[in-house]
Amino acid sequence: MDEGPKSLAPEDDSFLPVEEVITRLRKVFSYVVADAEKGAASIDGTIEYYEKRKRHSVDADEHYDAIIEELRSHRSRSYMLTLADSEDYGDAYLTTVVEPDKPIFFGFSSPEHERKALPMVQRFADATGYDIE
Repeated sequence: MDEGPKSLAPEDDSFLPVEEVITRLRKVFSYVVADAEKGAASIDGTIEYYEKRKRHSVDADEHYDAIIEELRSHRSRSYMLTLADSEDYGDAYLTTVVEPDKPIFFGFSSPEHERKALPMVQRFADATGYDIE
């Protein structure tokens, strides 16, 4: 695997329902926290970002309006996930926001975190049938 942030998505854009993603991950990770409040808060932060960009845009209002509307429609069905093999996971964990019909992105806080978490990205991909991009 190459270093750096990773994303997962199905090859044919046929995304699994968010609940199915969580169900599959519970079968391969011992520690799974699916937090709807944190997922919604993350979406709220993204909406705020695009609203700010819209305010400073000269001609992209419709573009930003479409993005913001889509985010709002996903807000109540998005989850912040924390995945690990135990509750005491140290650097061996993944966190991401899963929202309907969107790729799943991962970032790493340090080289050590990345080294320990990359095999977990592969397990996530295997569980969902998504490709690593």
